[in-house]
Amino acid sequence: MTLARTPLLLAALTALAPACGTFSGTTDASSGSETGDATGSDTNTPTGGAGETVTVYDIQQGKVPTDIVVEVKDVVVTSPLYYDKKTGDGNFFISEAAGGAFSGIQVHVFADVITELDAGGTLPKIGDKITLRAMYTEFYDASQLTLSTGTDLTPGGAGVVPAPSVVKAADITTGGAKAEDYEGCLVQIDNAKVTAPVVMYGEFEVDGALKVDDLFFVPSPGPKPAVDTTFTALVGQMTFSFDEFKLAPRNCADFQGWADCSDPVDPTADPTTDPTTAGNVDTTIYEIQMGNVPEKTYVDLTDVVVTSQFFTDAKMNGNFFIAEADGGEYSGIQVYVFADVAAELMAADKLPKLGDKVTVSGQYTEFYTYSEISLSKADNLTISGTAPVPAASIVNPADVATNGAKAENFEGCLVEVQDVTVTEPVAMYGEFKVTGDLVVDDLFFLPDPGPNPAMGKVFASITGLMAFSFDVAKLSPRTLADLVDG
Repeated sequence: MTLARTPLLLAALTALAPACGTFSGTTDASSGSETGDATGSDTNTPTGGAGETVTVYDIQQGKVPTDIVVEVKDVVVTSPLYYDKKTGDGNFFISEAAGGAFSGIQVHVFADVITELDAGGTLPKIGDKITLRAMYTEFYDASQLTLSTGTDLTPGGAGVVPAPSVVKAADITTGGAKAEDYEGCLVQIDNAKVTAPVVMYGEFEVDGALKVDDLFFVPSPGPKPAVDTTFTALVGQMTFSFDEFKLAPRNCADFQGWADCSDPVDPTADPTTDPTTAGNVDTTIYEIQMGNVPEKTYVDLTDVVVTSQFFTDAKMNGNFFIAEADGGEYSGIQVYVFADVAAELMAADKLPKLGDKVTVSGQYTEFYTYSEISLSKADNLTISGTAPVPAASIVNPADVATNGAKAENFEGCLVEVQDVTVTEPVAMYGEFKVTGDLVVDDLFFLPDPGPNPAMGKVFASITGLMAFSFDVAKLSPRTLADLVDG
């Protein structure tokens, strides 16, 4: 995420997202479960007021009630900012100058506040001494301070980052004797040895106990040390998300005694165009979905067709699907639109709609193995007219279900299954199953209730986009007209 994605919005943003100075009203279950970091807040109370003066030690030792405004003075920033891809919100860590157990905590910063701080030249960086007025909350058991206005951060000059506390991996892992003591703190494990490689989510394991996360390296690929790699010292912030404690090194200098590391890309670089001199790659969706375009590539997709309506998630980020005009396997992909861009498009009456012929420029990523294009500037979507929506590919439902023989081939594509029967009715999340163990989702119906067919209901056909979330392939009808009774 970059500042280019998060400017303060005027009337258009007011229509789409929470106002500056308030906490985000909801947590998006889909993005929250897949991003791998628990950031944000579920309260709508602005900070305001003077705040009770406390220390981070007081907070982390349980001496401060949750959901109150507090002020912490002359604390030191111990990490760079990292950004939530889906919201543009930022996060960083602070510590009491003396360090040690209970000294550190994460600070969550709303996207518009990041813009405000950047404009004032007060974006926090490692080593800054600051005073904060913020709301203290326990966000899914992760302690955090939420900064909701730039004026609540007061720079205090240069400070000294406290020395990391030397700990054992087994003590600070999930369930470890000292895990709670060092949540949010800067720690060091001497002679840490890699005992499990990166398998997914950019995490590997050290000393047979502790997960090491690539939090500060996203979106650039994080370090991937081989099994048995031994660091003279491994340093990082202790984080907590999805019920697990994890160590998050801040840069390659934290991987001491290991040379095969590349520092993260500057998160304030423009995400819309290639920051190198190479420029965007003019390619096709076919090439992307067939694996011929490296992940993180900045691409131009020309004269593709919009195959779905525009829809938003709980945080007002937008989404729509596009396809090559000829359709078929590997022809489709989802486009993710940041909330401020969605607001800008809406204000200009330029939201893409079904059947639009468009050119899209953005970065191709694999969001937990789900291919998508990130649209982070309104100017990078050009609508040049209309075109026929490619015909849905008729597929065997079992082939496109999770782990089906052609599930990858049709990811993001418009498909049709025929003569299917409901085998599991809606239980939760608006999903039901049909013949072939295929999940049918209500993605395009939210927040309204989606289809709720009875057990045994027969459909002559169901048409929709093939999406992927929570490790499950899902057929997503766009309207009730996509479900034809048998």
